[in-house]
Amino acid sequence: MISTHLPLELINSILSRLPVKALIRLLSVSQEWSALINSSNFIKKHLNYSIETNSDRTLILKETFEDIAIWNPLIRKYRKLPSEPIDKPSDTPSGSLCYSCSSFGFGYDPSNDDYKVMRIAQFFEGVLREFFEMKVCSLKSQCWKKIEKQLPIKEICSAQSGSLNGAFHWIVEQDDGSESILAFDLANEKFRLYRKPSNEDLASLEVLGGCLCFIECCPEIPTSNDFWLMKEYGDESSWTRIYKIESDAVLWNIDYFKPLLFSKNGKKVLMEGVSLIWYDIKKKRGKKVKNRSFPKRFKTATCIESLPLLDGDNVIDPRQKKNKRKT
Repeated sequence: MISTHLPLELINSILSRLPVKALIRLLSVSQEWSALINSSNFIKKHLNYSIETNSDRTLILKETFEDIAIWNPLIRKYRKLPSEPIDKPSDTPSGSLCYSCSSFGFGYDPSNDDYKVMRIAQFFEGVLREFFEMKVCSLKSQCWKKIEKQLPIKEICSAQSGSLNGAFHWIVEQDDGSESILAFDLANEKFRLYRKPSNEDLASLEVLGGCLCFIECCPEIPTSNDFWLMKEYGDESSWTRIYKIESDAVLWNIDYFKPLLFSKNGKKVLMEGVSLIWYDIKKKRGKKVKNRSFPKRFKTATCIESLPLLDGDNVIDPRQKKNKRKT
């Protein structure tokens, strides 16, 4: 029995505030606790709480791999996505198109309670025109869907995408040569364009503190980065420059610092440069994070602790595979 003293609603509320690792241990308490934690309603409630409170964030050091998979590092399970060929766009001229590259985005669709991966394949004809093939894979349906709508852009300027509020975001160039931020809504599959906070061409897009973060790089001044936040999502007038890294603020001569997360008091930002760096916004100084367990080369990403892939079809647990090989 779960409890004869506490109502189930109260237990549900308490458990939804716990970190994932604690919930994994509690799965063995009883069959009723296991059923509760595995239920889709509880998994969604736990995720919503983590998003709303901006809590339970985990840092991931990632390496590249050939297969596309959805991986939950907290429960150490993953699901490979079905393979999908890259097709040339159907509404293109009869001339030959050359494949250039693919950009990926991964995000959560709260309207349909689904995780999705978007792939944009870029083709070019000559040097002046580019064409795009867009497909979205749903974790629920385990299949790819082609997006027939044409991208209202000329070029994707950066393969890095930012996933926020049920939408993917890229910095793109429009037909008139100007740059904007393109958003693709995962629920209604519509595109929107947002104005950038500055006209700097060399820039990148991330998510920081639950907001879109625009990083402006200055090619003339190495290690000089401006960081802007869209404080109110969708409101272009809410772009605010929160801090700037001056050329003499850090000891490492690199062009770009990737912001990862704020410290708990909001006075520092953890960034990826030559290594991990804590940057003090007020003192305008960076300090390298020392950890001997870090590999020599790595890329970083952050994730909000959640329970998806705890169970279900085609979910792979590497630990079970190792145990089978031992037996």
